[in-house]
Amino acid sequence: LGAKAGYIVRVIVSQAMLPGLAGYLLGLLITSPIIRIAQPHIPWISTPWWLPVGVLLPALAMCGLASILSVKAAITVEPAKVFRA
Repeated sequence: LGAKAGYIVRVIVSQAMLPGLAGYLLGLLITSPIIRIAQPHIPWISTPWWLPVGVLLPALAMCGLASILSVKAAITVEPAKVFRA
């Protein structure tokens, strides 16, 4: 109640970015050792250094774009609907 639209946008987008970044890092932690283990057995598997770096921006962009629907709903909701039992 009483929060400005810009503040609501910042909160929701940051709440979307933090799990997105955590998922990105978790994915790197899981896939990097698996790729190193698989390379001797499957020689065509390759991960260039720029690939994990290049995936970060699109991953965070997807999280930000997905949060836009939540932003619209949070800004347009009537306070009476939120507190209705």
